Amino acid sequence: MKRLWLAGVTLIFIEAGAAGQQLTTMVPGWAIPGQTIDAFISCDAEHTFDLPAMVEFYPAVNIQASNIYLVDVSNQRLGLTIFIPAGTPCGSQTVTVTTNSYEFVGSGIFSVCEPCPGGCGNEPSITSIEPNKGQAGESLKVKVTGSNTHFAAASSVLSLGNDISVGSITVTSETELEAQITISDSASASSRDVTVTTGSEVAVGKGLFTVTAPPLELSPDSAAQGETLSEVVVSGGTGFGASTTVDLGEGISIGSISLSDSTSLRLGDVRISLDAPVGYRTLRLRNPFYSVEKAFTVLQGPQTQLLSITPNHADAGHPGLPVLLVGQHTHFSESDKQVSLSAAHSAVKYLQAVSSTELQATVVLGRNALPGLYDVTVALGVEAGCSNCEKVVLEKGFEISEPAVISAIDPEQLLPGEKVELTVIASGGNFQGDQVQVLLDPPEDVEILQATVLDGDHLQLEVTIGEKASGQPRDMTVVTGSEVAFGQGVFDVFHPALAGVSPTSGMRGTSVHLTVMGMDVEFQGTPSLSFSGTGIEVLSVALDPQDSSRLKAEINIAADAPLGARDVTVSSGGIELTAPRAFAVIAAPWQSGGEQNGCSCSAAGPQGANALVMLLMLLAGLRRFLS
Repeated sequence: MKRLWLAGVTLIFIEAGAAGQQLTTMVPGWAIPGQTIDAFISCDAEHTFDLPAMVEFYPAVNIQASNIYLVDVSNQRLGLTIFIPAGTPCGSQTVTVTTNSYEFVGSGIFSVCEPCPGGCGNEPSITSIEPNKGQAGESLKVKVTGSNTHFAAASSVLSLGNDISVGSITVTSETELEAQITISDSASASSRDVTVTTGSEVAVGKGLFTVTAPPLELSPDSAAQGETLSEVVVSGGTGFGASTTVDLGEGISIGSISLSDSTSLRLGDVRISLDAPVGYRTLRLRNPFYSVEKAFTVLQGPQTQLLSITPNHADAGHPGLPVLLVGQHTHFSESDKQVSLSAAHSAVKYLQAVSSTELQATVVLGRNALPGLYDVTVALGVEAGCSNCEKVVLEKGFEISEPAVISAIDPEQLLPGEKVELTVIASGGNFQGDQVQVLLDPPEDVEILQATVLDGDHLQLEVTIGEKASGQPRDMTVVTGSEVAFGQGVFDVFHPALAGVSPTSGMRGTSVHLTVMGMDVEFQGTPSLSFSGTGIEVLSVALDPQDSSRLKAEINIAADAPLGARDVTVSSGGIELTAPRAFAVIAAPWQSGGEQNGCSCSAAGPQGANALVMLLMLLAGLRRFLS
């Protein structure tokens, strides 16, 4: 709580919070002047206390409260010590508890002096009145119930204090009566004692009836940030006086308060600061106490703006660009905020308020985000459904551009189980900085050890490829700062093999022109060809100019070469591949069957095997075509 003295008038400014919280009981409910007591205060079931807390009494403002603490884990009871100075006038007290979160009010829950002087045995008393409250200016019928009373027709008189007139009274029994009452327009909002006098019998119920304030109105009831109102009129109340104080919350100062009459106040030089939070305000008055929600609205001023977003550009497909948004006279906080980018296929995540004017966030762009300039919006109060909440827009503040295309990686042929250094090539990639993020889809069994920018178009990677890495072509995304380069299916793990040879057999004593067929391999350099066993001489081996996965060879089979199947081995570019039993030496037709030593079986074996590898080769080619 802050107090400000202006022109002899005390203004009390209370931290903004929810209004209408009630104190239900105070035990004990009374004490005598000069006494110090320990007491407990309870609040309504829908709210809780927190500390620090301040406890005040009205009209006996000299009552002192100390040693305030929470009684139990429910946080709905406060314990405290109260000192009532000698000379404090007797009467009912309004108790106010102010915490960081709420302001609680309990009318007539405590009184100074005994509620029934001389003892509380069989003395007559008033136990209830229904209804137990009424608004200034209202007329209503009430039912009063007493204890140990002797109400009598024509002799019982009901009193509810000043400014409440009592009309006709109907006594229904010695302990019950009904009456018509009228509350004056000028009646102050406070708790009232209910007194019924029947001859010499006086029955009192302390603070059983409460006069509530009529609705207050402010004119004007809104202003923009940075605006000054020469006068704001508060009307519709009752009991206004020289000690009345007014508060409109954070960022609103009131230069002066003048009294028109007991029902109207004039607030002069009302200034709304540039940093005043936008939205509805609760009007709070003291002496008498009023609390009116949404009584005034602070409108957003033209100087409350979103100034910048840095960086203000990213390529489509960016997985997450950290940005800093800077505002002016804004109120960014850890809660109640929302940031949006107007582009489709985009999202803003991981918000964190650095201060009321700085907000960190991460911009995520889908690969389908369209290039262009887009608005950036920061809104507060959206979740609360506020119709007048802070919202700042940076028009066309963020640009989305097309990502660069990864045209190739070198070397292109990557093998399972190897650790390799390769170069990523993307014309116009704008590779930059030392923070490089490389993403593969799917990522399984491939680890990026290190990434280094060579220049704007070239990136060097150290990669370990697992033994079980699949041969599925993978998409590659490279992120450097706000720049993105994307390559579809550019990263592939090869599983090279020999699919077979054609023809699959040759006769003794002949020369044969062979085609050696590879699968998932590109033959390079000067390849070599060899056969298991003896009797086969390789005369020449060359790359097939039409297909890098094939070799052309010429072999000579000796006239006495052993019959049967042979393994075929090719070495090329550091890769050695073997096709078991892929070629067979067979006898010439003029040679005896005995000499062939069962060659028909031997020849059939390789031919069957070669049929299988030819099928594998076909499947491999189909996979490459589909990818």
